[in-house]
Amino acid sequence: MRLPAVALIFAIVAGCSGSHTEQIKTMLNGYIAHPVSDVARRFGPPASSSDAGDGKTTFQWMLYGIGQPSGFASSGGSLLYSASQAYQTECRLLIIAAPSVENAPPTELENWIVQGWQANGNGCM
Repeated sequence: MRLPAVALIFAIVAGCSGSHTEQIKTMLNGYIAHPVSDVARRFGPPASSSDAGDGKTTFQWMLYGIGQPSGFASSGGSLLYSASQAYQTECRLLIIAAPSVENAPPTELENWIVQGWQANGNGCM
């Protein structure tokens, strides 16, 4: 009987992680075809921008947070909860954008339209 309970908990934790990933993807996909200024309203101004070629620019955000894994453990035939250590999370978010106005400088975020995104780090997905 203990084994199914432990398996259920691991399935729930894994499901939460997968659900979080889908929520992030849905949120970021929602910015496609919208101005980069919409992204900046959510995350603040980008940390940097650089030429991506073909007239496109990448805008980069470094996002930091605090994570805490679930602390479930099995001991002596019963399921216990043990608080775990918090850790710093980070996410490097790159937004790839094309100008909506010819010769738009990267500082005019409202004149850049999101074409795609990339997110890397333990705080992204």
